Amino acid sequence: MIGDSYEWNLPKEVRDSLVVREEHNGKMETFIRWPINPEDTKFHVQIKNLLKENGYPSQEYNFFNGYLTASRSIIVENPDNGAVFSIKVSTNKTGGDWQDKDLNEGEFLDSKFAQRLQDRIVKSDAYELQHLKILPEPVGYMIKDKKSKIEQGFVVRTLGELATGEKYYLPAFSVFHQDLGVKLAKMNGSNSPEVFWKDNLIKSLAKATAEFAAHTGMFLTSSHSQQYLVELDKNFKPTGKIVFRDIGDSKGFAPFYENPIEKFDKKHYNHLMYDESDEGVCVTDYIEANYAPLRSMAIPQWIPGKFNEVMASRFLKHFEREFSKITHIKLKELQNNSKIDIDSDLTEYTSIVYNRQDTKGWKRFFELRDCFKGHAIRQIDKKSCKDLLEKFYQEEFTLDLNNERKKYQSIGHKRKRDETINQTRNETRNENRNETNATEMPLKRMKM
Repeated sequence: MIGDSYEWNLPKEVRDSLVVREEHNGKMETFIRWPINPEDTKFHVQIKNLLKENGYPSQEYNFFNGYLTASRSIIVENPDNGAVFSIKVSTNKTGGDWQDKDLNEGEFLDSKFAQRLQDRIVKSDAYELQHLKILPEPVGYMIKDKKSKIEQGFVVRTLGELATGEKYYLPAFSVFHQDLGVKLAKMNGSNSPEVFWKDNLIKSLAKATAEFAAHTGMFLTSSHSQQYLVELDKNFKPTGKIVFRDIGDSKGFAPFYENPIEKFDKKHYNHLMYDESDEGVCVTDYIEANYAPLRSMAIPQWIPGKFNEVMASRFLKHFEREFSKITHIKLKELQNNSKIDIDSDLTEYTSIVYNRQDTKGWKRFFELRDCFKGHAIRQIDKKSCKDLLEKFYQEEFTLDLNNERKKYQSIGHKRKRDETINQTRNETRNENRNETNATEMPLKRMKM
């Protein structure tokens, strides 16, 4: 009944947790343990009914130990072999504003293609990522039944270093917790959480976002603080690395995806072009850098009124510097015909759109796209990407900070700052949303 699946570099203990061999109708068959979100009352019932209709057992079992996260993904532990991993599966209850989070075919394919892409760029021998880490989603399964119109899947994230205890990984929204953000700043010798996190979240995230754009040709479309983890060492000091999750929720930059060079890239391009689950075409003629650090969150007292403008300037400045350094596109070329949108509302997105240009820097970037995307050779001439990029980075290049923007002016929303901030603070505090208090809630353990 599994209509589609993918598996790349899946640890054996995780595979053994998901795939089982059992007897059915007198012969051995392979089955998948289909996880059920314990809060769901809708989607797993559809799967259960489909199994019954096709003559398969539909009994529910308890096997995994599970821990709900704030986003309603589930950290699971196999009590038999000790494997620990995370599962995203459909649920109609999230504890927040967004309900009916079904993992449909579009989202499944997003994860499938994004995993292959991240696997390639992380393992490239032509460069090493300095600020970006991506949470792997190395396996997924999809059921698609035309008769019942059921379209459901689940994907698994392996936790890697997250499960070893060698480092700590802080959800970015926890940075803005009223007490925790202050406490962590003080542990690192800072009495100003605002200044500390502008350097250790905003600046680091800007650089990681630039690496993501330069090496994948993609950008996140909903880059709120739930999408990121801040890496801390054993002493709770930020390492400067940011972990991206849900990278399937992205759009692609056309020059990276037009005339794909291999079969897999062609499938990815076609999916991006005709992804009906994401409101149409997901290939654009621009790269966008955006972030909404306080989206759907209460605003802590230590955040000043002008934080969004200050944060936006810091984020966009360091994104442009890092993207220029990686791609050798000069700041003047990068900024030409770009559009900035900075909203004084602390819960709204800051974004900047960089349109593709017919200039020397952009053309050179496009010529090396295969290498930036992690391929071993450039397809047009079969030259080694390692050699090409080594030569590329030996060339003289300066950031030319004389062309750096002196001021990041808003050309988007125009609002009365003080009224908006006060109103937002009052509304979000009264709502007391679950996402905001996630750091105060213990992980909820249940049997699955």
